[in-house]
Amino acid sequence: MFANTIQPGIISLFSSTGGHPLELFAVHVDDALPEDSAVLLLNDSEIEPKAPPPTTLIRPPALRKASESPQASSRDVLEEGYTLCHTVLHIQSPTLRTTYIRCPASSDTDLGIRLPRMHVQVRSLGRAFSLEVGVVDVSGVHGSVRCSTFQKEPNVSTSHTKRPPVLHLPLCFLDFNKHPLTSWTTISLDLAALITQFTVLSRKSSSDSEGDENLAQPAAPFPSPQFASVSYVKVYANCRLRRIWFSNSRTVNSDELPWEFKLYSSNS
Repeated sequence: MFANTIQPGIISLFSSTGGHPLELFAVHVDDALPEDSAVLLLNDSEIEPKAPPPTTLIRPPALRKASESPQASSRDVLEEGYTLCHTVLHIQSPTLRTTYIRCPASSDTDLGIRLPRMHVQVRSLGRAFSLEVGVVDVSGVHGSVRCSTFQKEPNVSTSHTKRPPVLHLPLCFLDFNKHPLTSWTTISLDLAALITQFTVLSRKSSSDSEGDENLAQPAAPFPSPQFASVSYVKVYANCRLRRIWFSNSRTVNSDELPWEFKLYSSNS
């Protein structure tokens, strides 16, 4: 998609406030659980978001107890934290693997984005959540980086088919015990650094399994430590999504970002 284009220092892949936010994405929803599974756009500040029947949307978790509110008028703000004055994408389902968005829509197409830093503006819904990005090394070898809130330790899983290896990483949202002002956060992944972990963790796994003669070798090779491009992005349930973008090797602070990339609260 982007491989043969001149790529600027920042590429926005998804914006929930755009004219057609999911134009480049495939949307998958678990049809077996219509009451609990949904992918739809809504206003983040709505207290009771509506969804087509029979779906019942879950609300983001409270950041603190209502009893901690110093003023009754600010109770809603303190319970759920500061919300956005934006339309956002709401993704929910008890089954993560069947409810997600993916770009490119076709698995036969690669994004070809060469910028090594990925940023995701996301809000926790207090349930299991996972996101995944495909990486490609300079030799064209593919791998997947999957970040999940239920993952305890980093590891690499392989398949005995030709499916690319997966680097599993634990993901932790804000600690609500520290009383954050909002449950919105920006996840930033340095893909050029993470691609090196395929080799590191596979060596550790091989060392731990040394002497096991029954251990089959993976069919697909591991990507080398030299990052080349991004092949795809998948965001699974459960979250609210504002934006996905990529940047070059420099760390992009808030002063360098375009104004539309920043998060604006709906609470006065």
